[in-house]
Amino acid sequence: MKTKANYQVLELEQGSDAWKEERRKWATASDMPAILGVPGAYRSRDAVLREKVAGKEEEISAFKANLFAEGHAEEASIRESAEATLSMSLDPAVILNERVGILASLDGINFDSGVICEFKYSGAKDVLAAREKEQLPEKYRVQVLAQMLVTGFRSGFVFVKERQTGEIFMHQVEWCEETGARILAAAKAFNADVAAGRTNEIEVNDPRMSKLYDLLNTQKNIKEELAKPLALLSSVEDEIDRVKKAVAEEFQHSIIRGNGVEIKRSKPAAVFDKSAAEAAGVDLAPFTKLNKGAVKVALIKETT
Repeated sequence: MKTKANYQVLELEQGSDAWKEERRKWATASDMPAILGVPGAYRSRDAVLREKVAGKEEEISAFKANLFAEGHAEEASIRESAEATLSMSLDPAVILNERVGILASLDGINFDSGVICEFKYSGAKDVLAAREKEQLPEKYRVQVLAQMLVTGFRSGFVFVKERQTGEIFMHQVEWCEETGARILAAAKAFNADVAAGRTNEIEVNDPRMSKLYDLLNTQKNIKEELAKPLALLSSVEDEIDRVKKAVAEEFQHSIIRGNGVEIKRSKPAAVFDKSAAEAAGVDLAPFTKLNKGAVKVALIKETT
């Protein structure tokens, strides 16, 4: 561990068990968008708090795990581009600032130049939309501002590699006192909740919960039973549609009645002798176009 003026550089490899253990003790820079409730954050404050209090990571879906793995795999190429763009070396680092109560796992930092960088690999809609407006998504800006708060540096960059095109774009983050103050206050309150073991969850023994359990199971069973006739109804409606269209196509009349059923067209049909017209060499296309439109079918009387 190396101690600087306001922070400590921890000798931890990002992704290691020791790194994960240290992250559970503090609000982290990557947690701050969720803690502040920034739109697009990958989870909620409550979810982050549950994880810290429980002392173990919550399970993530295979889809999210794959996205994270892709991002880590692309980090080297993004770093190479960032170093070439900024003309400086950028090394990963894990930095703790106990005064502000935030741990930052930096993708790239140059201590001599006072520059920090965050690397992203994304194809998310909000990221692409922000790119079109030449803006940086707020969730990324907040993360980098939290990193600035930890290090005291005031030069931050985000390099985003788009999944769809492979292009890498740079965004500079300007320090903002107002947002920095919000991050500081939110981190302090969050760490206090973690220390006290406070979450927004409560386990109760209430008879109304038992009633809800029974009602929800009844609802589930009813939905499953209703799904069976609904599936049959859908199949019957498909067959009605098929048969009515076949009858309407054959007879080519506006109203077709028979066997207690009436078929109506939404447009008048052209009535003619097809065979005679064809024999006379008449082009029937203009007439058949008249028959396009909705075809409705209904019972004329109750069948027995």
